[in-house]
Amino acid sequence: MNITETMRKKLLGFQKNEITEHHIYSKLAHKVKSPENQKILADIADDELRHYRKWREYTEHDVEPDRLKIWKYYLISRVFGFTFGLKLIITKQLSGAFSVRSPQAIRSDGVGLPALPGSEQVDPGRTLCP
Repeated sequence: MNITETMRKKLLGFQKNEITEHHIYSKLAHKVKSPENQKILADIADDELRHYRKWREYTEHDVEPDRLKIWKYYLISRVFGFTFGLKLIITKQLSGAFSVRSPQAIRSDGVGLPALPGSEQVDPGRTLCP
């Protein structure tokens, strides 16, 4: 794919965030007791992996996850509780600290890249069980 070096660096950052989030959600899915929460977290982890693979199509490179961030959020969730850890992760995602931007928003030439799978629809009814 023909992209500028600046855009490639941004995409690699987004890609790294996706693979990191995949590992965080996978690790948490294996530790929670509730089968319903395990399924939800595993589904979220799968979504993050799909997003990573989509970014990889543009960058044509694999990236390693941020192991420190994985352990940070995992330990926070274990020490302060599963719900607290997830709320912190989601807050960081919403604030842009480690979230995926729309591919259309990062193109400097005004031409949008295809949307990430599943990014066009949000299921507001999807919640974790208490």
